[in-house]
Amino acid sequence: MMTRAFLFFFFLALLPASLVAQSDDDLPLAITEATSIGAGSYNLMDTYLTPGIEARYGGWGLSVANERMKLTGLLEGRISRQQWFRAEFARAFNGAETKSEMELAGEYALNYHYRFEPLPRLRLLAGGGARGLVGMIYNVNNGNNPVSVKADLDLNLSAILLYELQLKNYPITLRYQVDLPFSGLCFAPKYGQSYYEAFDLANAGGIVHFNSFHNKFAIRNYLTADFPFRRFTIRLAFHHQAYHTDMNGIRAHIVSRSFMLGFVREFFSWGGKRGERERLRFRSAYY
Repeated sequence: MMTRAFLFFFFLALLPASLVAQSDDDLPLAITEATSIGAGSYNLMDTYLTPGIEARYGGWGLSVANERMKLTGLLEGRISRQQWFRAEFARAFNGAETKSEMELAGEYALNYHYRFEPLPRLRLLAGGGARGLVGMIYNVNNGNNPVSVKADLDLNLSAILLYELQLKNYPITLRYQVDLPFSGLCFAPKYGQSYYEAFDLANAGGIVHFNSFHNKFAIRNYLTADFPFRRFTIRLAFHHQAYHTDMNGIRAHIVSRSFMLGFVREFFSWGGKRGERERLRFRSAYY
């Protein structure tokens, strides 16, 4: 029953907006796209790589993120779609700096939000969707089992607060977003089980688990400020992400805090051609 419910809601999260009747509004719907790069601190821990020892590794990492938002025709244009992709690489060391680990991961999320506008400059977006993550932690000093693979597929809760701050005649768009995966499937080997044993020896039973708050907690907090500058919009951001798992006797976490710098553009596709237009001539999902 739980598996059927998960698949049902996952299908709804991936349902294309094109299958639903479009809004009667004739204005084209703009796509708001932002690409950002970031650098910050990382904290890694995985007892699969250090059995019986919760050794923590700290260091710095780099990331790149791409985000797209667009209004859809759902519920008379009250639903927006957000796509989010982020890739990161980190290098971390133990306290004595005698051992090191590397982390590499890619994350994709697709969310749909219902839009509330309680005040003229304030918008609240609430909804959810689906999220997937693939990555690994590599212990440079391990001879056996040097890699711990991360692979998740989750249903996701999501909320966004947008506020347009006016400093005289200069607008600054502020955003706070929180994403909270709450249920899904997760790859988790058994304690002491090598990947050679799991895959080459065909002993892979029990390595895919249902996850929720009882064995995994993950959260993403995202703060952004958009500053228009001539024909460009500059985005300053702070990104915090925490990922904790406790499965098969193995505990792990990846925690990062990064400052990001990016650029935002708005465009739309009409008749197969992309063109820039004044903001008043299209509907924006973000501004």
